[in-house]
Amino acid sequence: MIYEYQCRKCQEVFDAQMSLAEHDQGDPACPRCQSRDVVQRMTGFFAQTTRKAA
Repeated sequence: MIYEYQCRKCQEVFDAQMSLAEHDQGDPACPRCQSRDVVQRMTGFFAQTTRKAA
């Protein structure tokens, strides 16, 4: 799954792809400043299909 985070130290917004097990182990480090003081952002979820709407 892909999760979106924002670093509280440098405000960088980044995506992290990880399994549910990895996600349960803790938050990733910010790729910009390496801080682990990050917050997961709420993102929308949508499914795209080839079927037309009814």
